Amino acid sequence: MIAETIGIAIAKKLVEKIAVVGLKKIYKDFKDDYNQHLVPLTKHFEEYLTRAYERHSVVSTLVLRNSKRRLKDIYVPLTILEENDPEEKVVIDAYPMEFMRKHQRMIIRDTAGMGKTTLVKRLFLSAIDEVLAIPIIVELRRIKQETTLLDIVYDQIDSLAEEFDHELLLKLIQQGGFVFFFDGYDEVSNEQKSKVTEDIKSLVSKAPANTYIITSRPELSLMTFGDFSVFTIQPLAEKEATDLLRKYDNNGEVSNILIEKLNNISNVKIKDFLRTPLLTSLLFTAFDYKQKVPIRKDEFYQQVFDAYFESHDLTKDGGYVRRKQSGLNMSDFKKVLRYLGFKCLKRQFQTEFSKSELSRILEEIQDEYSGQKFVCEDFIKDIVTAVPLFVKDGMYYRWIHKSMQEYFAALFIHDDARSSQKAILETMLQSRWMEQYMNLFDIYYDIDYEGFRDTVLYKIVTDYLDYYQKNFAQVPGITGQSVKERLEITYKAKAIFAFLSSETKDMADIWNLTQNGMNMYLEYRSGMSMVIGGRRFASYNRTTDLSHLLFMLLGKNDPICGFYYRRGNTGVFLGFPDNKLYKVESIYDCADSQLMYDSVNFLISREGHIGLHINTDVAIALKQQIELSMQRRMNENNLLSGL
Repeated sequence: MIAETIGIAIAKKLVEKIAVVGLKKIYKDFKDDYNQHLVPLTKHFEEYLTRAYERHSVVSTLVLRNSKRRLKDIYVPLTILEENDPEEKVVIDAYPMEFMRKHQRMIIRDTAGMGKTTLVKRLFLSAIDEVLAIPIIVELRRIKQETTLLDIVYDQIDSLAEEFDHELLLKLIQQGGFVFFFDGYDEVSNEQKSKVTEDIKSLVSKAPANTYIITSRPELSLMTFGDFSVFTIQPLAEKEATDLLRKYDNNGEVSNILIEKLNNISNVKIKDFLRTPLLTSLLFTAFDYKQKVPIRKDEFYQQVFDAYFESHDLTKDGGYVRRKQSGLNMSDFKKVLRYLGFKCLKRQFQTEFSKSELSRILEEIQDEYSGQKFVCEDFIKDIVTAVPLFVKDGMYYRWIHKSMQEYFAALFIHDDARSSQKAILETMLQSRWMEQYMNLFDIYYDIDYEGFRDTVLYKIVTDYLDYYQKNFAQVPGITGQSVKERLEITYKAKAIFAFLSSETKDMADIWNLTQNGMNMYLEYRSGMSMVIGGRRFASYNRTTDLSHLLFMLLGKNDPICGFYYRRGNTGVFLGFPDNKLYKVESIYDCADSQLMYDSVNFLISREGHIGLHINTDVAIALKQQIELSMQRRMNENNLLSGL
């Protein structure tokens, strides 16, 4: 049996340590009530722990073609670090009890494929193995309009034979000793997000003695959890990536040949791919199929699909190709997946469906797609077994990874929606939930750079240059270059900063002393602290979706964006009084002298979201290049007129 099980002794020990002790606290001197609930309580929790441990001990990933493997067998310890204090970090190779006590409310926020769900499962197993806490994973995408977060918790704890007293369970949770993992906040639909957010806040408020961890891709709505510390996952080091590759085939031939090839490749982009667990796994799958190292992200997904589709076809002598149950060839099969990927995008990246719901979507696709017809049930069987891009999880069917759905959605925009391509990209770019499209933009950039440039980049540089031209002015005593820098680093990212006295713990202490301090706290939502010139400095900035897009472009080495690395004169900082808030929102702020101006530019650009900026000179040149290209295409169209 692949799945791991825990011994009944461990389950009993954990139930005795947490649940039974909690029950005694609830009933105190009421022995009759205590005895009445003790036996069913023990039975329910032991059954839950055994069932949940077995479920979360195995994983299905893209690299395994939907086959099951023990999570511990393919897990490489990941490191999480606090976003505003990178020195505050811990390696997750066990349950870090002291670290968890220090950080009872955490958000693990990172981009696609960094291993957030895998990390949560590893913590879940360790909490039980080490008899430290009763863990509960809540897959937030499962919360629907008619259900609550607590409903999901109750369903997990309830025995298959009988229900547990829900009121008693809530009282037990309030006693502490539980760790809740709210996985996939970014997968909650926009309509449900406020409801789910309030559910989480309500539980945390009612039962503050527990540990709460939220995982998500970057989302602005996460900032509503103001009392949660934000952590990111440290990218894989080269050795960690190669260790992971070797785990996939037990240090076999494929991993060793691939690692040897990687050691002889100087392409920096490939090395960047190895920093992400998902792309490392895709690289293994792609290489196993074609013995070729793909250079771009879209090539990864393409080779993975080809590997999945063809590896189940060449099964007989003479090269006989066995047809899929759906009867679709590779081209038609891929087209249905493109439509399915885009349908999920329109449903706010829904990745999980009941069988009937998935069948209805496939029927809609057949109505819109004039190609070969197929039986929906047969196609569902194919995407679970023959071309395993979906996983059957109980009564639900879900994409094996959200990024695979995004790949097919991006392909649809390029291959099947040419006439609407520009409108679709612009709509996503201007959406209030634009950060949800970051990984899709990342993939689309590789698929169709020219289309991305002429739509997304053109919109960005046009808006930026309009802002720049309207706001650039001469500031008395300040050079034009310094004003230009100020405009670049404050475009859609205003900042506040202060030097802290020795008695001041952090920026929040100053906010509490100022009028409308809480409003300021809610408005500014990313920050840092460091020591400059022997004094503690803290800054916070108002981030926007643009910063997420610029970070994506930075990863592409796109010249449109860059970081400031210029140093300031630390001597000037002695002139700033302690605990005074400075807001930098225009070219005229902190302009007493050239030295102060440049030093403030240096200070606020240390925070990543501000230091990353649009390069004005590159933006001007790119806008001219795009408009020249547009004019050429228009001239070419005129040549056809009248023919």
